[in-house]
Amino acid sequence: MKILLINYYWPPCGGPAVQRWLNIMRYFSSKDMACSVITIDEKVATFPSIDLSLLESVPESINVYRTDSSELFNVYKKYIGKGKVPSNGLGDEPNPTFMQKVARFVRGNLFLPDPRKGWNKHAYKQAEEIILKEGIDVIVTAGPPHSTHLVAKQLKKKYDFIWHMDLHDYWYDVWYLNRFYRTKLAASFDKKIMMKCVAAADSITTDCKHYAQDVINENPASKGKVHPHTMGYNEELFLGKGTRTQDKFIITYIGTITEDYNIKGFFSALRSFLDEENNPLFEFRFAGSASPYFTRLINDYGLNDQFVNQGYMKHKDVIELLKQSTVLLLANPQTVDEVRIVPGKIYEYLAARKPIISISAHDSENEWILNECDGGKNFERNEEEEIMNYLTQLYKQWQDNKSLDYAYSDEAAYKKYGRDVESQQLLERFNKLTKAKS
Repeated sequence: MKILLINYYWPPCGGPAVQRWLNIMRYFSSKDMACSVITIDEKVATFPSIDLSLLESVPESINVYRTDSSELFNVYKKYIGKGKVPSNGLGDEPNPTFMQKVARFVRGNLFLPDPRKGWNKHAYKQAEEIILKEGIDVIVTAGPPHSTHLVAKQLKKKYDFIWHMDLHDYWYDVWYLNRFYRTKLAASFDKKIMMKCVAAADSITTDCKHYAQDVINENPASKGKVHPHTMGYNEELFLGKGTRTQDKFIITYIGTITEDYNIKGFFSALRSFLDEENNPLFEFRFAGSASPYFTRLINDYGLNDQFVNQGYMKHKDVIELLKQSTVLLLANPQTVDEVRIVPGKIYEYLAARKPIISISAHDSENEWILNECDGGKNFERNEEEEIMNYLTQLYKQWQDNKSLDYAYSDEAAYKKYGRDVESQQLLERFNKLTKAKS
């Protein structure tokens, strides 16, 4: 089988979405599939982060084609964004300037599905060359940027292949789009673009159960071709069951925290716990992008002396940080539909075998996953007393053996989220579809 992945985000770009498809393609390659990738040349890309270490994980057997681009994010980066593009597509600036507000409106209403669609003509040209020269059985498009899916939709008009569309984030209703002063007309048009892609694709994956059901509800004819395929975790990075002890009670958070996450209640509970235990041996570690909101919380609750900011780290170093921790903190942005949001790091948190304190709405998918895996507890933001009590419980357990590493009663509950396990299921689906076509 010849598989072509069209994916804007590919090493040296960093982040969970990159790792997801890197691991999937590594698995396909190990099963003697002929794998190719079309991505953007990093010299002209607007990547939110760089992780050069991921380049070492790309097998030589995978043919990687890097193309030029004509995207307008470069204009923003040069003239408005002070040399960078925010990770949520212009939606991360805490106090946007007038020009940044204008850029948000333009992005949310005129450049649909997204401003990176300027890459499409370059990706299309490269894909057509590969198809004509080598022939392709399966084309996979990964989004965001969701404009990438339009490449396969256009190719489908001329060539015969199985199209698999991977939605590893929400499209027309992703939570940060409400910052773009979006009109109802733009939202409706964006939704129509997505539904046309859903109708044309042969196979679709989403990053969680909620999203899969949402797609089916919007397009009932898609039932049977839509399946959840989580961000998962790389099994190779979590081999072995050695218990690590800590000389301090270490709580770690990985990723980004902005005002949208509204985790003041957690820090209030943490402060109460520390006061109750008379300032125990404790450390709060953070790796990622610390916003002014987050640093204010650290200061307001008197945690400066116990706070360690690791900054942005290579992925392999992040995994080591998780393993060295006692408890892991997870938080969702607070939105009207946060029950649908599943941070990709939850699966690596589970694989690290540490208790997880999750801050999100009850009956969220995070809560489902934690309950299913017995991997920790989920709390609403106002449940400060319950959070404090859970911290106290965990601390007293840690005092006994200086480790809280889980010995899961049912390891299959979290191991099903291993990327090799889910990649095998995806490959089986591709085999079934190609056989049916032939």
